[in-house]
Amino acid sequence: MHVRQQIRNAITQKVKTVSALSKSTFESRVHELNAEKDLPAALIFTEGEMIEPATRQNRPGIQKRMVQTVVYVFARADELLENSLDAICENVENAILEDDNLGGIAERTYLEDSSLLIGAQVDAPTGACRMSFVTIILTQYGASAVPIQKPGGMFNG
Repeated sequence: MHVRQQIRNAITQKVKTVSALSKSTFESRVHELNAEKDLPAALIFTEGEMIEPATRQNRPGIQKRMVQTVVYVFARADELLENSLDAICENVENAILEDDNLGGIAERTYLEDSSLLIGAQVDAPTGACRMSFVTIILTQYGASAVPIQKPGGMFNG
């Protein structure tokens, strides 16, 4: 399983620990949401990946991957929309970042940005918060399914 999928799986499991999203978290960018059954909800997907040689860390044959995973949180659009999204997103951020190496597969994960949106992808008035997380992970060249697990972080020794 490619490291992108391992990261998505790990983030999905963490988002499912947020009580408001425990039954409505989907690892997909195209899942159709139903306002009556699914909200609040989260969609999780990989948006991109940057790869560079990790030679700056004196590690020949190692790739440093920066994988961008998006968590879209949807809620009903009403007068409490921003407060509702902020509360859920705070819980999502805390759930993901309390173990920023995702169980040992990554060097670290951090929240890159977030933005609030109105409407989209649901059959009723909704709002959403788009949260973009970056996970830094190391792999050997030609071994994109095997993360290098190095205690102490990539910049040590």
